[in-house]
Amino acid sequence: MTEEQKQTDSSEVTMGTVIETLPGRFELRTNNPWEEVCGHTRAVRRGPFVIIAGTTASDVTKGVLHPSSTYHQAVVIFERIKHALITIGAQLTDVVRIRMFIIDITDQDEVCRAFKETFHSYGIRVPATLVQVNAFVHPDMRVEIEADAIVM
Repeated sequence: MTEEQKQTDSSEVTMGTVIETLPGRFELRTNNPWEEVCGHTRAVRRGPFVIIAGTTASDVTKGVLHPSSTYHQAVVIFERIKHALITIGAQLTDVVRIRMFIIDITDQDEVCRAFKETFHSYGIRVPATLVQVNAFVHPDMRVEIEADAIVM
């Protein structure tokens, strides 16, 4: 990915604010409008467990990034997952499961390439599921990814 692409991909969605909503329950809130519309949060940490919500390559001001590239969307998504983990007190090496949803199963190699680039550089392999789905909330979205982590 070129430096220009990296700059273009910087999200208008902030890293967010961690709020303790109940004793020991921490939620990561961002300015992503879907959180307000749907009533969900970007991530939750409860004790050592961290759950990262389904993440896409959409941007509040630019729309869906890289509408024709599943690979580049996945790269953006894994970077967002990494930032969410760090913000809520975890790291990529704490990830214990990844779920990947794609529109076109023939794009699996592109998503797997981004997955391997993200985790293998840390010398780890993460259990993962990759499935084809019928649609996302926007037709330019090609991939959505969820992550679970345990902080030890």
